[in-house]
Amino acid sequence: MSIYIYTAAEIKERAGANPECEFVLASDFKARIDVMDRALFIENLKFEGAIKHLTAITSMLAPENIQLPDGRVLEFSPPAHSALAYWRGLSTAIRAARDHVEAAQQPAADGDKS
Repeated sequence: MSIYIYTAAEIKERAGANPECEFVLASDFKARIDVMDRALFIENLKFEGAIKHLTAITSMLAPENIQLPDGRVLEFSPPAHSALAYWRGLSTAIRAARDHVEAAQQPAADGDKS
């Protein structure tokens, strides 16, 4: 099967000579490409949102212990009054991660302006 792209004038000319051929305007291809491009853009936005959420969780985790050349070990320890806030914030972010991943897997709704 061959695909040929003709101008509107060429289609009118050729249609009379060969009525069995199906002609598609180049503008139809352009419209299809635009729709596919927009859908891809929306899917990328959703994917990037899920990735940002997941990477934000890692910023809430305690860093690894650091061993100094003299043998001392430094370890992260949040202030006593904020330990509960860190723990709750991390818990909330992890619970919300599933929603972000699921939203990224949902097909875009018609008219989605994300």
